[in-house]
Amino acid sequence: MADEKKTGAARGQKALGELILREQAVSPEAWRRAQAFMAEKGTSLGAALTQTGALNQSALVEYLAQTYGFPAVSVADLEISDNVRQLITRELIIKHKMIPVSVDFGARKITMAFCDPEQIKNAMDDIKFTIGFEI
Repeated sequence: MADEKKTGAARGQKALGELILREQAVSPEAWRRAQAFMAEKGTSLGAALTQTGALNQSALVEYLAQTYGFPAVSVADLEISDNVRQLITRELIIKHKMIPVSVDFGARKITMAFCDPEQIKNAMDDIKFTIGFEI
């Protein structure tokens, strides 16, 4: 399972990197700095790009949304009802770095916002097992 997670993360980072390079969103020098930072610190590509100043946070979020095919949302704009919050434990929220956004009780589906799109697959499994809902 750990190898699957690394492989999925590597594919995601590769796709993100390819998109950023294709769009020429960073200079070659900024790209090299981010790559060196990532290798030295063991961070994700996104963290390396923002921490070295190659990309700002909002640009990274937009590129991640394009890479993973999910819409980008601002947590500040979310209004989360109590019935949604009560479904997911605090432990799951922290573990998967996610926020419950909305729920469809009839369809047994919950909409989540994720800090890290790499967490989605693991979170889907945990949520389905824990509360029986699909993401």
